[in-house]
Parts: sequence; C-alpha cells; structure tokens
Amino acid sequence: MRDQLLEEVLKEKDGSRRVRALREELQYLILRLLSQSGFFLNFAFVGGTALRILYDLRRFSEDLDFSAVPGKERTVSLKPYYDSLFKILGQLGFSVAAKNKNIGAVHSSFLKFSDLWWRIDQGAPKNQILAVKIEADCNPPLHAVVEASPVQRKHLFNILHYDLPSLFAGKLCALMHRKYTKGRDWYDFVWYRTRKVSVNGRHLSAGHLQARGEQVEVGSLWLAEQLKRRIQSLDLEIVKRDMRPFLENASELEIFSKETLVRLADDIEVIG
Repeated sequence: MRDQLLEEVLKEKDGSRRVRALREELQYLILRLLSQSGFFLNFAFVGGTALRILYDLRRFSEDLDFSAVPGKERTVSLKPYYDSLFKILGQLGFSVAAKNKNIGAVHSSFLKFSDLWWRIDQGAPKNQILAVKIEADCNPPLHAVVEASPVQRKHLFNILHYDLPSLFAGKLCALMHRKYTKGRDWYDFVWYRTRKVSVNGRHLSAGHLQARGEQVEVGSLWLAEQLKRRIQSLDLEIVKRDMRPFLENASELEIFSKETLVRLADDIEVIG
C-alpha cells in the first residue's frame, strides 16, 4: 500500500506540489480506514479539508477535523479508533508514530510518517517527518445537521459530514471568535458566499453561546454587524500571507480586499 501511494504521488511532475499531493493521499487513506472502522457512526467530517474533499474547494488543507454527531456529544471516545488506525497503518507498511493530546473535549492525534518525504524529494533528509493531524470535538455546538456522501478515490466509501449550512455556521463561528487571524478562514468565507450557501442559524447561535457564554438570535443584520467589525480590524497582508501557500492559483489573492469582504457580509440567508 505504501509503495502504491508513493507511485501515485510521483506522477506529479511539479516537485513543489508533491508534498501536498502526498498529504492528500494520506488524508484519503485515513478517511477510508476510519470509514471501515465504523468511525462515522459517531463522528462527522467538518472543516476545510471536508470542503476540499467533498466539494472541490480550490485550496489545500492540512488537518482532518471531526465533530461528534448530534446526540452523541460527550458519550464517544476516540481512543479505539486511533489505536486501530495506528495499527492498520503499520500493517500497510508505513513507519508511523502517534502523539495524542486532549484539551478539554477536543481530542487530537498527530500521525508522524517518517519514511515518506525523502522518497518523493531527494533533497529532504531521511528523518524528515510528514505529519497529518486528526482532531475531533467531542462536545461541539448543538443543532448541526449531518448527511452522508460517497467518496471515490481508488476505493468507494461513505463519509458522514455536516451539511453545507452547518459547515458554514462553523466557519462563521471561527471567523468571529478565533483569537488569531487565519487567512484560510476568509478564503472559505468567500467560497461559501459566492455559492450563496445559507447558514444554519441555530448551530451558529449554539457556537456563539459556547464561545462567549451569550445567547443570541442569529439573523442577517446581526451577522453582518459581527463580520464587518471583524473585517475592519483585519490586516490583509497577514490574511494573504497565511493563504498563499495553500492556493492552487495564487492570482486569486487579488480579489481579497476589505471592500469585497464587507459586501459579502451583507444579506447572508439564515435558516433553521
């Protein structure tokens, strides 16, 4: 399995894109193994990598993010799945170490692959680590809506994930409450808005309550006000610097201005 994966990655002629291609192949493999283990009975796929894999988002993404499915908050454990995944990857020929960390209800595992990078990049040292981070929120905000979608990548398998309005709600919550600027958040925001995705208002309200301890009724005007306040404080150079390494086409940076973001903050449809 390892050699087949490397053979696929080496078809990429652009050496600078091979590491990204390798990480994506590992992401698909990990998702398939999790699907086979029954993981998606208890957890749903969320975040930027979910957008890329399920909806062809035109930027690369590093982490695999999950949330406990509605009704199973606080009752699920990641440990059996991580232990099984680690064991199977070893059986498939990968040299991998795992470092697990829990911060409150958020459980993370860093899978560190030590025998891959140098095989696709002759200039890399043989001890160069390629890591894939898996993170799951075992107590996510309430009222998300989930659905299942088939994924075809050499093998066909099912993934349970948040629907688009719930994914958008999670992204908006990150935009409003993240303590640092993450340019990729704003790229995803433009992606949602140009596709006129509605937002799951109840899920966003629950996220706001969890982050701020404040109960609000989410509407278009309230949402526009919150976003515009955040946009005005943005340093666009930081936004673009963070975004650039993850873009398939760097020319997309040209559309990012405060005027564009402010305009997109208006008239977001809130449902639920």
